[in-house]
Amino acid sequence: MRRHLLLGVAILLAAAGLARARPFQLALWDPVQFRPASDDIEGIALSLIYGRNADMLGLQGGFINRLDGSCTGWQGGAVNLVAGTFTGIQAALLYAETGGDFTGIQEALVTRNGGLTGIQVGGLNLGGRVQGIQFGLFNQCSSLQGLQIGLLNRDTGNARLPYLPLIRWGS
Repeated sequence: MRRHLLLGVAILLAAAGLARARPFQLALWDPVQFRPASDDIEGIALSLIYGRNADMLGLQGGFINRLDGSCTGWQGGAVNLVAGTFTGIQAALLYAETGGDFTGIQEALVTRNGGLTGIQVGGLNLGGRVQGIQFGLFNQCSSLQGLQIGLLNRDTGNARLPYLPLIRWGS
């Protein structure tokens, strides 16, 4: 009898966990979307014009993608905005921004993050603490442990030589 009770409780807990999982999001324009903006998505989120959610684990694609939390996975569109941290690949045609630390590959015409561990590729790359590679026309960071390749490279933490053309390295 006790075993059946424990099995029943386990099934109820598993069902409750599945009920909280939000595996899919389809958005036209926030708030005209399948799930509310406050929901976390674990799966696939598609934004036809503008989609917004809290956290994302999986794949998010569309025209304008916004997350008020963090993202682990892939995000692709014309504009990608993540308020928290990002781990994975963030690819945008125009603008990609992560407010917190970014780990992975970030690419867009203009990229921005709070700190980078990985690769940042764009026309204008703005990073906080960079551990990795910035490749673009103009690269900027607050500290560099890695490489900047571009027409003009700036390390705001280097008082002696903040600007260097073509290649800059730091350790």
